[in-house]
Amino acid sequence: MKKIIVLAFVAMMVFGPVVNVLAVDGDPSAVDTIQLGDPKVSETASEPDFFSSIAKFFDTLIPMVPWALLASVIFIAMWVYFDASRRTNYGWLWGIASLLVVPWLIYLACRPPYTIEEMKLNEADTNLRRIEKEYYQYVLTKEKYICGVCGTPVQPDYQVCPSCYKELKKVCPSCGKLLDPEWHICPYCASRITDRPKGA
Repeated sequence: MKKIIVLAFVAMMVFGPVVNVLAVDGDPSAVDTIQLGDPKVSETASEPDFFSSIAKFFDTLIPMVPWALLASVIFIAMWVYFDASRRTNYGWLWGIASLLVVPWLIYLACRPPYTIEEMKLNEADTNLRRIEKEYYQYVLTKEKYICGVCGTPVQPDYQVCPSCYKELKKVCPSCGKLLDPEWHICPYCASRITDRPKGA
């Protein structure tokens, strides 16, 4: 789509002046008659005239101005349409309105600084950072333990569950530290932990 717009813009810039020049050339009143047998005319035509060259240059350039202005307006409208479509949901409305100069200037002053995709990415990144922050705060300051049998919230230093009396920790007989029930050696004093007989 963008390539088609660029090609249309270039074609308008190139063929617009050509059409005007052909229209001028087709007018008999715009063409000066030159008599081939007149030596004065042949001498004048052969002499280089700097000012006439400049005049011809501007005569060729002036017909291009309306086409250039029209192409610029269309190009600006297309740019506003594509840019507004990335930033808002009303790109077509801004594109039509930008055919006038004042709405185009208003759009440049009021256009959002970020595209819709950038705003979604920023929002997702903000939410992710907030979740990570809450998670780390939960882990560091409000870490909770639950009983594996009844699900009752317990503290890390509980030896048994106060609801179902499940053994949560066992005590090292040597140093008195609380240990995991699955451990068979104390990591604090290196003492061997023997399981208590059932019913003890």
